[in-house]
Amino acid sequence: MNKIFKYISSSLMVLGVLAFTACSPDDYSGANSNGIPNVTDYSDNFTISVNQETNVATFSFTGAAGVQPVWIVNGDTYSTDFTTSKYYRKAGEYTVECKIMNANGISDGSIIKSFTVDHTIMNGFAGFKVDFEHNIMKDASFSLNRFWYAPGWSQIADPGYSIGSGEITINTPVATTDQWQAQCFFNVDGIEPIKAGTNYDGSVIFTSTADHPHVTLKICSAADENNTLFYKDGIALQADEPLCVWFSDVPANQDISDLMYIFDLGGNADNSSIVIESFVIKDHAYDDGTVLPKPAEAVFEYNNPANIWLTIDNEQAYTMSYYYAPGWAQIADPELIYQGDGNYSVTLPSATWERWQAQVTMVTNGLAVKAGVDYDFSVTIESNNAVTATAKFTQSDNDNNFLPGTDGTFNIDADGSYTFQVAKAQFASDADAVKLVFDFGGNPDNTQIKISQIIFQQHRE
Repeated sequence: MNKIFKYISSSLMVLGVLAFTACSPDDYSGANSNGIPNVTDYSDNFTISVNQETNVATFSFTGAAGVQPVWIVNGDTYSTDFTTSKYYRKAGEYTVECKIMNANGISDGSIIKSFTVDHTIMNGFAGFKVDFEHNIMKDASFSLNRFWYAPGWSQIADPGYSIGSGEITINTPVATTDQWQAQCFFNVDGIEPIKAGTNYDGSVIFTSTADHPHVTLKICSAADENNTLFYKDGIALQADEPLCVWFSDVPANQDISDLMYIFDLGGNADNSSIVIESFVIKDHAYDDGTVLPKPAEAVFEYNNPANIWLTIDNEQAYTMSYYYAPGWAQIADPELIYQGDGNYSVTLPSATWERWQAQVTMVTNGLAVKAGVDYDFSVTIESNNAVTATAKFTQSDNDNNFLPGTDGTFNIDADGSYTFQVAKAQFASDADAVKLVFDFGGNPDNTQIKISQIIFQQHRE
């Protein structure tokens, strides 16, 4: 007897009763409406267990004479097996509806049983442990700060959203085309402050109902968005495929007592939703046993003929573009000076306060790249002042088609240097020309920058 079926109409449930009677003793004399079972009499017969390693929930009904269970899973899948199971990929709170049937019919009422799946099964790194005792986000609560939702840069009504236990869902009914057109700000309450001088690990999982090429995440102070713990843009999501965004051993430069998560969903499809869950921030000194993904490795040699950028340097095969705008008011351009042997310098005389206010861009003369090809990138930057820098390698006329990993920031100490490297990364699309965007937004007055050893190559191991 087939015991698992999809709901089509009420007649299907009648078929279920007929199937039951077909299995009853031969002396069955007909249905008795007064003999329909009362489901509450069997409440304790229904049990649910969840294997938290495999995310399989097992629904069991302990034997009772003359009756059998009806499990209603997800509102539309029925089973009359005494034991059945279902796989749940995503962490969350779930329910199953339970009814009882006998030869006379199916109970009018039902019992709702709830259960919890602790973790999302990932095709890749799953993040740090949410239930770790030192996860300061474990008992956090969220509240909406504000939205800025502007398809075509024309603001419309706020998107829909819901906040659950450790989960935020954002529903965007109208498509947007550009970064920053769907900004979502959420306050975090009930956590200990972020402490300056402490290094942190963190992770969060995104799941979108539609492909999304360019989600942005920023974790910062609500009162001062320049006081940032973590920033990443260009987060590419595939439909219904959970993705973990994580960081490790990241220093907090200032205290943050009013933590805020900012999500930008610019580039979203019509009628799409994103679920954001499994929030973790912890002191790096506390090990939760998580094994981090091993980063790709590459061989970097500036003077090797494999370095495509070597020709760019030698032939000065680029044009310069600047955006230098303290307080977003553009002033005279600085000047990037080539000093030979792959060395450049630029001076920023005036302080800026936010990212992207001090952009120095090298637009190549037709350096083309291909999608599906693994590339490596490396650059060394020195500064006389402490600065936060970006070195974004992107298509000349499309900032959303960039080499993954080059969209973030890195810190350079005063009178220090930093070698920033990305290995085995691919552009999403072909590009006829690329540009290298340096940004030093947030720089102090009279910041002197040296840039050297730029390497761009097809992946070398």
